[in-house]
Formats: sequence, C-alpha cells, structure tokens
Amino acid sequence: EYRDKLLASMTPFFDQTVRSLVNNWLSYMVEEWSSVSCPTSNFERLGNYVDFRDLLLKASQALQLGGSGTEPYGNLFRTAVTFIKDTILEVDDTTGLSALNDFLVGPWTKTQSETPGSLVFPGDIFSGG
Repeated sequence: EYRDKLLASMTPFFDQTVRSLVNNWLSYMVEEWSSVSCPTSNFERLGNYVDFRDLLLKASQALQLGGSGTEPYGNLFRTAVTFIKDTILEVDDTTGLSALNDFLVGPWTKTQSETPGSLVFPGDIFSGG
C-alpha cells in the first residue's frame, strides 16, 4: 500500500539527509584525527611477524617509518607492488581511468552486456520479479 510512496521518498532522503550526515561525520573525523599518527615499534624483531614496512617499502622509507631498513625480505614484494601501482592502478590523465578497466572491467562488462563499461539487467531488478 505504501510501497510507491516509500520508494519515491528514498532517493531524496538519501540524497539530502543521509549524505549530509555522512559528509559531516567524515569531515569531523578527518579533522579530529589529522594530527594523530600510529605509534612506531622500538623492537628489533617481533617474533614471527612480518613487518610490512620492510616488506613493501624501500629501505630508506621503511627505516624512516620505523622498520628495520635492512630489507630482510628482499625486494620481490616491493617490486611486485611497484609494478601493480605503476601499470595496473595508474590513472590515465586523459581518460581518468586505470589500466584495470582495459583488461578486466571492460572485457567483463562487454561479455555481460555487449558494451564495455556497462552492465545491463533486463526487467525490474528492484521489485524482485
């Protein structure tokens, strides 16, 4: 009985009320915690734990951020992360898209809808019918 009214009021409610509340809360949290940093460890080694600073960062960066700076894990993971950031996640300034769209999202959506970048679901997907 109230389905149509409820559906019609959902968009304005989320666009105005919920969005404003979330934006205000996030703004407050960013300002509140902007000067707080995580504590660094003074331990040489933490037993069997992997120090991600040493695993993923250059020795100088790891040392600056509290890691050992001795590259105890080698450079394989750092090289892999650098490759992923520089090739797959790099955003093209002309299109605003990453390479991830070219080799994953585009082909997947084209398979589903015959149009790269679009998903098409026939019928009314919100009513469950």
